Order: sequence, then C-alpha cells, then structure tokens
Amino acid sequence: MTTPPDQPQTPPSNSANLPNLPNLPDEQPASRTAQPSYDSMGLGRTPGQRGAEILAGLRAEIMNTPESAALARLSGRIVARILRSLQSRNLAGINFIGARLYGMKELARRALPPGDQPATVVEVAAGFSPRSIEFAQAHSHVTVIEVDLPDVVEEKQKRLQRARMIEIPANLSWLSADLGVTPLAAVLEGRQVDVIVAEGLLAYFEPSESIRIARQFRDSLKPGGVFITDLPRRQGILDAQSQSGMRMFSRQAGSFLTIADGEEGAQQLFSEAGYVDVQVHYPSTLAETLNLATPVFDYEYLVSGRNPATEAPPLKRLPLRRPPPRPPRHQQQAAPHRRRTTKRRAATRPLIKRRRAEPGQRSSAHDCVQHITREVSLARNT
Repeated sequence: MTTPPDQPQTPPSNSANLPNLPNLPDEQPASRTAQPSYDSMGLGRTPGQRGAEILAGLRAEIMNTPESAALARLSGRIVARILRSLQSRNLAGINFIGARLYGMKELARRALPPGDQPATVVEVAAGFSPRSIEFAQAHSHVTVIEVDLPDVVEEKQKRLQRARMIEIPANLSWLSADLGVTPLAAVLEGRQVDVIVAEGLLAYFEPSESIRIARQFRDSLKPGGVFITDLPRRQGILDAQSQSGMRMFSRQAGSFLTIADGEEGAQQLFSEAGYVDVQVHYPSTLAETLNLATPVFDYEYLVSGRNPATEAPPLKRLPLRRPPPRPPRHQQQAAPHRRRTTKRRAATRPLIKRRRAEPGQRSSAHDCVQHITREVSLARNT
C-alpha cells in the first residue's frame, strides 16, 4: 500500500532491530540545550540544534565523506564557511573538529571487548555526527544505539533517507529522549552496555549536574564498561575567547558551564561520579596517532573512565559491646584494700616506727641516711 501524496513519508526506524528498546514518547524538553530560544540564522529552535547544525556544516566543509555531506544542511554549511573565514589564520582550531570526532571514535574502539565478541555502544547527544554510522559500518558485530532529542533524531533519519548513496547499517538504531530530564537507564529500560560516548553534552550543564548525569550513565554500563566524553579546558577556553569564530559559535550553541581546571579537574569529575582508571587525552596527540590534519588546538580534553568491575563491599559494622550495668551504689561492695609492699619498704618501716617512737632522741640527717642505707643493704642481702 502506498502512502497518499498529501502525507509525508517517514523514514523507517531501525528500532525493530532491538525490540526490547522502543522509542520513548516525546516529552517536554527541560534541559538547558533543549529549551527553545531565538534563532537568528535559521539553524534550529534550540541551542543544541543550532550547535549540531554548525558542527555538521563544518564537518561537511572539512571532511570529504558522503555521510558528512548528507547530514549537513545548507544553512549550516553557510555558517560554517563564515566561521572558517573568521578562523582562516587559525587552522589548528578548525582541525580540532576532525580530531575530536575521530579521536573519540578511536577511544570507543579501544574500549571494545577483545576479539569479535558481541558488544553494545551507545552514543548520546550525537547530533548530526557521522561517527555512529561509520562505527556501525566498521564493526558489524557491535550494536550501535544513538540517543538524542526527538526533533534531532527525526531530522537525522530524514537526511539519511534522502541520501541514496548511504545504506544504514542493520546494527544501528535510534532512541529519542532528553537526557537532561530522563535517565539513560530508563531510556534503555535497564539494559547495560559496553561503551557510552557523549560529545558536547556535559559542558552545557552545571558541574553538579554533569556529575549527576555521569553517575547515572554508570547505571547503564556493564561492570568494566567505559564512558567517553569531552570536557572543555580552562586554558583552551581562555585562549579561544580572543577568536571571533569561537565567540560566534558560543552565541548560537550556548556557553560552557562545566570547564575542567587542568587534567586533575577532569579526573576529579569522573572520580566523583564513581569511575576508575580515568584517562585524559589531548585531541592533538590522538590526531598525530591517527594521521589526521595537524596542528590541532586543544580546546577540550577527551576523557575516558571505567565502571568498577565490582562494587566496593559495604563496611561491616561490628556490634557494640556495652559494659555490664553497674549495681546501685548501696549494693556495691567495697573492694578490699591491698597494699603492695616491697622489700625496701618492708625494711624501712620498722626503722621509721622506731625512730618515731623515740622523739627525744636526736640524730643528724647524715646519720639517718647512713642508717637507712645500711638497713636497705641488709634487706637486699637476706
């Protein structure tokens, strides 16, 4: 049966590949990046959509791949060209886009179980990034799930459907939710996965909220699973404030609220969320390893943390040992007084009594000391 011409065709959803993971119903957005705001460039009604459109346009302009071109819109590419012209003297800032995209992809590959064991990778706040599609194409034994706002998921599926040269892998599916409101565990219905990737998510929340979201992601990770995300560097953001292109992007996508003060700050955030084996990576280093375009400006850290394999056992509380109750004072028996005497005291006591019994007798202090010393020596020899 064909669809009437007056009704638009909806792209087929790959959620049928995972019957246990149905799409959640649309909900009222409440997180900061999901709240509608004024759109002056026709990029999207929310800061999250506008940021995703600009990044998609930049990836289409920088990377010559069918996936990047299909996921970019004309308005996003126009804004991307403006940003490139503003950043013409700072190629390192433009190269950061590709280094972050493929750097996080490489970290996700390293976090997979060894061999071709079945695994599940979830990418949250993916926007119009081609990373999940490329990852699903390269690893057919891995189930890849994207979670994003309902409007973003619907628009991304439409763009991929219009791109006839791109075949959506069977191991890729989508779920829609606002993770600033709904925990990921509720979206996945309690299912635990091996790797969670979140690009451009935690930076737009307050530090306490970022820790809360990262802690909630642990509920959806298997023991030993890995969480990978990006965190802005304090020094990188300070250096970027002098760049007009970055200021323009911040006005459209929103300003950062969670910023890491050095590598220790990034590690501390993950540690407070309960992760272990926290590793901090620089996009420039990963770009050199992957033979990507260099130089790369390190605006952000790429951070990975592992869910503890076993939860720490709770401390065993020993029972309190209370002393036996004391009887009332009138019932208490006085303990017999025991005087502990030594040979020295036993030897000197008769002398003291005798001298006290003869108060009229006078002797010098020197004679008294000599007499006491003689008596003690006799007591020791006997």
